[in-house]
Amino acid sequence: MPGPLTVTAGIVVPEAELQWRFSRSSGPGGQSVNTTDSRVELSFDLAATQALDETLKAYEADIAKLQAKLREARARQNAIQSRFDSAITRAKAREIMHGSRTQAAFSKFELLERRADLAEGRAEALGIGSLEDEIHELRAAEAVDRELEAMKAALKARVN
Repeated sequence: MPGPLTVTAGIVVPEAELQWRFSRSSGPGGQSVNTTDSRVELSFDLAATQALDETLKAYEADIAKLQAKLREARARQNAIQSRFDSAITRAKAREIMHGSRTQAAFSKFELLERRADLAEGRAEALGIGSLEDEIHELRAAEAVDRELEAMKAALKARVN
């Protein structure tokens, strides 16, 4: 069988790389047993063959294209994952801002504010000023005391 050996449409082993070996077959065979070479072995050196170089180069090019597509797909996946994470974060923030716990906290704050207003109203009705008023009065009294001490010192200095 002379000529190259076609393995697939893209892989053809040249005839020079093929090694044919013929021998007698062992085992039952009838009248012509062990008189003719009926066994055929075909081999070639896989490590040294040139038949696979072009095919492998084509496969390498295909692999490079696939790797580029994979990198692109991963980049898109990461972008989508980032958008997804961002959307979840925004939804959680919106839930916190407008959720029932926030509304409950504002309700409690309003209740405390009403209680404070009520307490201030009672204090005014009883004639008790606010804490700010008391602090202002104490500071004014301290200023009067300092001025009085200064006048006493000035008078004492005149007399002596």
